[in-house]
Parts: sequence; C-alpha cells; structure tokens
Amino acid sequence: MYKKIIILLVLFNLMSFSYAEDIVKIGLDYNKNIDEVVISAENNIYANLEKSKILDFSSNLLKIYKNNKFHLKINQKFDTLEDAIIVRDTIGKNAYLHFNGLWEVYIGNYNTLSEAQKSNNGSYIIVSLDDKNLIVKNANDDIILIYNSNFDISFGSDSVIKYNNTNYRGDFIFKRNMNSDITVINELLIEKYLYGVVSKEMPVSWPIEALKAQAVAARNFTFSNIGKYNNLGFDLTDDINSQVYGGYDAESENTNKAVDDTIGKILKSNDSIVVAYYHSNSGGQTENVENVWQSEVPYLIGVEDEFSENVNNSTWSKSYLVGDISNKLTEAGYNIGDIYDINVLLRSQNNRIIELEFIGSRGSIILEKDKTRKIFGYFDIKSMWFDVVKDNEILYVNNKKYLKEPINKMKIITSDGIKNMDNYSSYNVFDGKNKKEINVKINEFKFDGKGFGHGVGMSQWGANVMANRGYSYEDILLHYYTGTYLDRRN
Repeated sequence: MYKKIIILLVLFNLMSFSYAEDIVKIGLDYNKNIDEVVISAENNIYANLEKSKILDFSSNLLKIYKNNKFHLKINQKFDTLEDAIIVRDTIGKNAYLHFNGLWEVYIGNYNTLSEAQKSNNGSYIIVSLDDKNLIVKNANDDIILIYNSNFDISFGSDSVIKYNNTNYRGDFIFKRNMNSDITVINELLIEKYLYGVVSKEMPVSWPIEALKAQAVAARNFTFSNIGKYNNLGFDLTDDINSQVYGGYDAESENTNKAVDDTIGKILKSNDSIVVAYYHSNSGGQTENVENVWQSEVPYLIGVEDEFSENVNNSTWSKSYLVGDISNKLTEAGYNIGDIYDINVLLRSQNNRIIELEFIGSRGSIILEKDKTRKIFGYFDIKSMWFDVVKDNEILYVNNKKYLKEPINKMKIITSDGIKNMDNYSSYNVFDGKNKKEINVKINEFKFDGKGFGHGVGMSQWGANVMANRGYSYEDILLHYYTGTYLDRRN
C-alpha cells in the first residue's frame, strides 16, 4: 500500500515537473522599429547559451544595439569561453568577446573603415560584421559582448527583468531577422507566462471559477499555437493577435491562483488538444469557427448562450456617415466611389454575417466573414452579428428637404404599378403644376449589433455569469467547447 502511494507521488511530481518545464517565447513590441533596447534588474544580469549560464556581466543594466561599426579582432578562434576570457583580460579594457559559434576577441568600435585602419598596428584583422550581430554594452557604455543573433543567447537574472517600464519573469532574447531592427523576445515557463495572460484577458475581481476557465482556455491556446511565429524567432505575440500578455507587473493573487489550481490541465477532444478560442461576449449565441476563419471543427460550433445576454457589450451600435465608409474602404484598397447601399447577402445559422455587400458609384464589393471588422476596426464593429439600418432622406433637386424616413418603408406609384423606391435613384414627379426631380439619398448607416469579438469558443462574460450562478470551471468549459473533456498534458 505504502509503495503504491510513494510511486504515485513520484509520478505526480514527475508530471508536475514536465508541465513546469514547458517554455514559450513571446514577441514584445514585435511590430515596432527598435534600434536600441535597455534591460535592467535588481540583481546582476547574466548570459545563457543552451540553457546554461556562460557569462555574468557584473551589471544590473544592459544596452543592446544594432551593429553597424568596424572592429579589430585577434586572428584566433577559441574553442572554450575560458580561453577567450584569458586573452581578453590580458589585452585590457578595450577588448571584449565576440560569439559566432566559436569565441573570438575583438578590440575597438569604429564608425568608419579609415578610423579602424588608423588604430590597427598590423597585429589585428579589420572586420565589419553582418546585420545579424548585436552589440551589448553595460551601464558605463563599455562593450562587453558582440554576438550573432542566430544563436539563442539569452539574458537572465535572479530577479525579474525590466524592459520598457514593465517587469517580466524569465529571460530575454534579442534577434535580428533578415536585416531587421531588433526583435525583443521574452522566454519563460508557460505556467508563469499564463500568470501575465489571465490577468490581462479577464478582470482579476471575477469569480475564481471563471478565472480557472480562462486559465485552461489560455493554456490550451498557448500549446496549440506554439511556433506560430517561428519565422520571427518567437512563438506568440503579446497582443490580441495571440493573447494579451502583461508580464510580471500584470499579475494578481487571484489570477495566479487560478493558474496554479489548474496547473497542467487542458481540454481535449478525441485525445487531441483543443484550440480553445475565446472572446469577450457572444451576445447570446456563439459561432461555428468555419463561419469566421477556417474549416469546420467539431468542438467549435455555435451554442445557445443565455449567460451572455444583458451584460457588458451584449448589444452595441455604431454609426458611419457615407463618406467615412467610402474612406475606410478606399484605405483598404477598395475604391468603389460614393456609397449608395449596404446589403446583407448571407448570414450563418447563428445570425452572424458571412457576406456583406457594399454598393458604390464605381462598383460593388462583397466582404466575407471577419473582413468587415478588420477594415472598420475590431473595437468599432464589435462583432459580425448586426443589422444595417439606413438613415435615408428624400430631397428635392434644389436640396430643399421634402421628407425624411427610412426608405424601406416607402413606395412609389408609377405607370407600371406600385414599386419600392430604390436606395440610390432619382425620380420625376408631378405636383399638379410642375414636374420636379426628387433624389433619394442615404446620409448615414448604423450598425446595430450584439456581442463583442469573433464569437468562437468561450464567452468571457458568459463565463463570469456562469461562475456567479455556481457553475464550476469545468461546467463552463464543457458548455462552450462541445464534446470536450479535461485532462492533463502528456
């Protein structure tokens, strides 16, 4: 009996260890132009190579720059770091290390070739490194390392590291991809990464069962999307293109507890990890994934969601003048002139628009699925579940206002019978004395909608309501992800 207990405890500890050792790389400010990076910590910062500490910089502040200078180097490569350090220290203050798979010792940092030539006494080789290299300086602006960023040298500390006024757990990696500016990457344990995600994706004051559901959904999303940005050197972004991540400064006791209480737990379907998309509010009905982005997925199908009604953003409205709509479309590459009309051509069985037609003076376009939100703004068109309300006017040709009401309520009597008035036509009428021309004009379109987000998977506001009504985090997850079950990661 005792042996069985001991074995089970050992197995549990091994499983916990494997969960804790999972690593993720997060791209910070990946879409910005960065020429210089400063990181700092309470304790000294050190360099790691292949997960082993190789250099202690004896400094709690480092500056990382793009390299575009000339240098002098000793014509010798060193198999070990220790040998390179001996030579560096022998030369003195102006010498520093270079790493490009092997260690070298460099001297100086010159803006021009002629400056380097003047400083060379014939004992050194003049080098100008390619754009993959980065310069590392300490707080005194002394160069302490230049390295080729193709190699994953990471920078860590025994305390959190501050970058861009935010503290982060884990290490930092800096890349230059295809002669780009500096790419800043935070590398850390996945469970610690989730600390900085759950608190940004859901209010920390919400019930613990809602926070646990968010922790599992975020963990699932992380594992199922690792490697998505491999071409840039990281796994996920720190914004809504992946999951919002705020680092150590965003953490809270409640959300950290939600992560810890569900450590290693994930949702599965048929023994495979679930891609656990989530959104702010479904508006009362979630959506099939194929109606938003991709092909059909059995567990990402629309479900009735009463828990997302009568809460924040369950309904919304956004109005646009016709000129604003035309400008938005033109900026997106669709120059169809003055906007005459907008028509819903196709809806999903869950009420969201799949095809939306824009008719203009120069032609028409059909925007499919989520393209409308991408063009008009995800925070303006909060979801694709909306109705288009047209604010029409009927005007005399001299622009004297004759009548104003929705055009879809109006008909016109012609020699061919009673007809609906088109939304962008002109008509000749006879008032008993004179023939006059009347123009139909749409001034404004109003989008009256429900929900906030793509509508696929878990509604966060729905999770909040369910938790407040006494549902467990497992109840919440199984409600939104059809046919799934909770398991531990293999």
